[in-house]
Amino acid sequence: MFEKEIDINGYHIFSSKGYRYMIRPNGKKENVGKYYYLNILFNYASCSPEYVNPFMDFIRDIYNKTQRYYDENVIDYIKKKSPIVDKCSMAPFFIIIYLSMLDLEVNSSFPVGSGKEIILKRCSAVLIDKMLADDAAKMFTRKKKSFSQIEDDFSEDNFESPYYEDHYERTDSSPENDVMDALENGNGEILGY
Repeated sequence: MFEKEIDINGYHIFSSKGYRYMIRPNGKKENVGKYYYLNILFNYASCSPEYVNPFMDFIRDIYNKTQRYYDENVIDYIKKKSPIVDKCSMAPFFIIIYLSMLDLEVNSSFPVGSGKEIILKRCSAVLIDKMLADDAAKMFTRKKKSFSQIEDDFSEDNFESPYYEDHYERTDSSPENDVMDALENGNGEILGY
């Protein structure tokens, strides 16, 4: 989780022990991590396009500005341009979305932009497609296989190669180890040695 303390409009957003929190101006502390933003968006999804469209447009703007590093300019942009609901800036909420995008981008081993795209697609699923927040949260989670599905994966029908057994028994299949194994055990002719 990307850790950053941000104060805005009397709200304090911070991280502690792997969770993100927000303290409201009234002193109430709430967990605003992981899928918090989806539940809030779901509350607005049934509103008129007057709210829904600017929210989605603004999330796209945040998406376009998010990089693999924290950028104070994005925070400033959110503070200045955030949609207003009932004369109240929604900036703290959209900062949480920005931080959620950063969570999946900073130090990620996945391609640049793939993390923030997950957040964008979840937001769109809730706001535009009217998907339940819980369903949107599960859009990109890995499904666990049942024991019978795992057994099916290892059935003989799934392996056409006659060399499967040799490959399956190896614990390290790096090319260097294959060559050393061939040379040490007299199997060099298989690899052309």
